[in-house]
Amino acid sequence: MAKIEELDESAAKLRPKKNHQPSRFFVFVDYIFLFLFIVFLSFIVFKILGV
Repeated sequence: MAKIEELDESAAKLRPKKNHQPSRFFVFVDYIFLFLFIVFLSFIVFKILGV
């Protein structure tokens, strides 16, 4: 059992660490889509209310 753990640890050291943080461009595009959705939703609501 100890030998399997040693192999797993050495395999984990050989693999490069992945960066799981989103890029700034992805966050910017996400906020643009969120803003456009809110604008569209408010347009529909104001059109229904007739304001």
